Amino acid sequence: MAKFEVFDEKSAPLASRDPLNAIAKKAGFIPKIFGLFAASPVAVDALVTISTAFQASAFTAREREIISMATSVENQCTYCVAGHSAFAHAAGFSDDDLYAMRDGGRLSDPREDALYKFVCEVVGGQGDVPPAALKEFFAAGFSEPHLFDLLIGVAEKTMTNFVSKITRLNIDEQFARFAWTPPKADAA
Repeated sequence: MAKFEVFDEKSAPLASRDPLNAIAKKAGFIPKIFGLFAASPVAVDALVTISTAFQASAFTAREREIISMATSVENQCTYCVAGHSAFAHAAGFSDDDLYAMRDGGRLSDPREDALYKFVCEVVGGQGDVPPAALKEFFAAGFSEPHLFDLLIGVAEKTMTNFVSKITRLNIDEQFARFAWTPPKADAA
């Protein structure tokens, strides 16, 4: 199996160091996923750019975590579910809501629950969303701009989900407490 290098701000290619330093400043450390992307200055810059765009979206910080978690759960990405579980916990999600997202349950807030379910429809259906699901998304108070902003988040998270899975990335020490096994893997 191929061995993929996880770069840091000192070992990364010169053109990847500024994006890594920006991530380290924001997160307090460089998550391994960004260290992997740093192998390509173009890729790490694209990841940071799309991440920054998503943060400027019409969604609140909590809603962005819901989108990231739902995408990662649907894509069965153990690395990203662990990471976003840590971020969601730090953002103040209750344990019940955190584990509902990880295990396919209902979130306590109806709007957040509608968002989670819609993201699962989008990712699980590869964009082929039933009209009723779109109607429920809008009925929960989301708008057309939200739909397009949501797709930015899904794109960002799908990139990291795929890289994590392709490279068999082990979770960061900071995320270890939130290790996750996909329910579909339990059934196999």
